Amino acid sequence: MKIKFPLTPGEYLFFTGLVYVIVGMVNIFWHKFTETEYIQMIWLAIVALPLFIPMRRVVSVGPFWKML
Repeated sequence: MKIKFPLTPGEYLFFTGLVYVIVGMVNIFWHKFTETEYIQMIWLAIVALPLFIPMRRVVSVGPFWKML
């Protein structure tokens, strides 16, 4: 499956969520490399990045202050 850029906000959420689930399952079942809470905090920061930093090449949404 080839990923086209820029992604829609829904595709960005889906792919970051997929990575989050995979990393979480590896952390829980295979190799406990950190606490699960830290993985969740990092994922939430990555999901919120397009709201605060212009990422037009990756996600087709602008920062929230330009949407007002």
